[in-house]
Amino acid sequence: MKLSKQYLQYLHIENQNLKNLAFLNTLIKTHLAVIPFNSVAVQLLLPDGHISLETEDLMEKILINNRGGYCFELNKLFYELLVELDYQVTPIMSRVMLSELSDYGFPGLTHRFSIVEFDGDRFLVDVGFGGNCPPQAINFEGITSTSSGDFCVREDNGHYLLSKAREDEWYTLYKFEIRDFHDSDFVIGNFYSYKHPEAVFVNTLLVTRVLDNEIISIRNNIFKRRIFDEDNIELLIESPEMLQRLLSQYLNMVLPIDDCLTIFEKVQKSVDKSDNN
Repeated sequence: MKLSKQYLQYLHIENQNLKNLAFLNTLIKTHLAVIPFNSVAVQLLLPDGHISLETEDLMEKILINNRGGYCFELNKLFYELLVELDYQVTPIMSRVMLSELSDYGFPGLTHRFSIVEFDGDRFLVDVGFGGNCPPQAINFEGITSTSSGDFCVREDNGHYLLSKAREDEWYTLYKFEIRDFHDSDFVIGNFYSYKHPEAVFVNTLLVTRVLDNEIISIRNNIFKRRIFDEDNIELLIESPEMLQRLLSQYLNMVLPIDDCLTIFEKVQKSVDKSDNN
């Protein structure tokens, strides 16, 4: 089965042979609601384990085993979908500016997304940035208002910045250049993401779904529902069974209890270590 047919069936979207902004936004919105962004595979990875970026492996993990993934996986497969649907799409890497991930003072290229072009206009497309992920394509011109806030792409000294409005200021999510990237670049960024001892996914359990009116997430031992225009709901995850139930009920992930136990114990050790420092 072609990737696009299997992908659209998984999202319950009928392929109407459309190639326009409205259909692209439907793909993005549905993907974010159905497929969870997460670091579960990294948390369960054995010391000699490997996370593949081969298309067939990603299809099996995401579309058959319902395990979701993180940016290098999700945006790779989404890129392949757009290529099959005949969109003009370019893969890009960026430097995440939310926080410093090392002591080098300038974040590395550890995020993947895409740029899609329509009639000369450029749009930023990302389905792998957790709770800050834009829920639709972001025009390089002006401000794009979405269900989860306003986004814009700004130029800054030869770079572009994806920014999100927070109160009265723009908060930079990541920085990038528009140039050619190759498979080897993504392999290196991916390897850092699941192997480096200081990488976020190595040290943090992250699971997120972005819906029309709320963002549901787990970060280590905290479960949160941020319902727009309402108070947040926050719970402390107190057992592997509770983790398993929350993943299944709210985050579209069904994990065996043994996996939940492994993750829960790893998270607890990390939390206890942080509390003692």
